[in-house]
Amino acid sequence: MSSYICPGKNYELYLADNLNEWGTVVAKGSFENNAAPKVIKIPEGKEGRYIHFRALSEVNGNPWASAAEFDFKGCYAGLTSTENDWFSKAQLYPVPASEAIHISLQDGQYKYFIFNTSGSLTTQGNILSQEQSVTLNISSFVTGTYHLLAINEKGIQFRMKFVKF
Repeated sequence: MSSYICPGKNYELYLADNLNEWGTVVAKGSFENNAAPKVIKIPEGKEGRYIHFRALSEVNGNPWASAAEFDFKGCYAGLTSTENDWFSKAQLYPVPASEAIHISLQDGQYKYFIFNTSGSLTTQGNILSQEQSVTLNISSFVTGTYHLLAINEKGIQFRMKFVKF
């Protein structure tokens, strides 16, 4: 799993299955003072349900640090090579979009949910993906960032992000 973040300078990262007990640091380091996305590689074999990111210092020596956005990529080791191949074929385009988004998934039945950045459910529905892509109308959505969650009949989840303008 890796995360793309742009916070303070020095950091510690914890993984845990319990919100009250963070355990030991799984990754620590320093970021360069630039706007490029930052990547933290989590050592192999480390896993957890929750992540705790702790900024220890700020790049300019100020008494605060900030984080703009966190993205995570996980390991799909428990899947067969055919199922693992699905992840490389899942796409959502165009980004940004104004009227509609096109979702390209492996053949199958999916239940989808679209959430706004506050976590509120905007819409949901079903997709029978037998074509190259499925088109969803987003013309009524308010301008902003949205997260789409598609779950197939095997319970495999696809998470995609898009911007409505």
